[in-house]
Amino acid sequence: REMPRILFSAVAKGRSVLVKSGDSYFERLIDALLSKIEVGDDKKSYVHDMYSFNYITTSQGYTFIAVCDEDFNSRATFAFLEGVREKYVPGKDDNHWASEMEKQMDKYSNPEKVDRIESIKKELDGVKDVMKENIEKVLERGVVLESLEAKTEQLDMDASAFRGRASALYRSIWWKDLRFRIAIGVIILIVILIIVFGICGITFSKCGNSGDVPEPQPEPQPEPQPEPQPVPQVAPFSAT
Repeated sequence: REMPRILFSAVAKGRSVLVKSGDSYFERLIDALLSKIEVGDDKKSYVHDMYSFNYITTSQGYTFIAVCDEDFNSRATFAFLEGVREKYVPGKDDNHWASEMEKQMDKYSNPEKVDRIESIKKELDGVKDVMKENIEKVLERGVVLESLEAKTEQLDMDASAFRGRASALYRSIWWKDLRFRIAIGVIILIVILIIVFGICGITFSKCGNSGDVPEPQPEPQPEPQPEPQPVPQVAPFSAT
């Protein structure tokens, strides 16, 4: 197996690659990585498919990138990036810098050829806490966010449609309930009328003045009795 080494390097401003050197296989991944990097002073390393993607960013918006074999010495990698950052002059001939970066890649890929190893170690003491993440997670993060935004918009549309259907259903149920109540009231009224008509007749003739108070009848007067006639007096007979 070949010794691990630095395989690709680039200098970018924002998402635009200014200078690059090495295997072109990594260019597509570098473009995807640049879309996720935020501007600011930072150092990070990501791992993807047996390769490590390392970068240093500056507050001016420049990003210095190095792609290495996964088990390549991270101290040497960031020493290389620090050296490129210190020497890089914006606007200088890009072909010159591509050639210079290739030389530096060869130099730092063989740490034993580096004259000042101890100096490199001191410069990179601050790299000890560099976090290694899987670059696939970084690339998927953007997809997940876009998917969440699309799902949120769809949920809002579904919620609006649901509220509309719920309101229409509520109105439909309310009207059905009202019609049912009216129908029940009409049926009760018809039953009451049938009972009343059955008792009193359609013209209420059977009921008449049943509700009136009867007039008082005069008490019968006793018939007058005839006065008794006086009995005639008979004279007594005299003896002869």
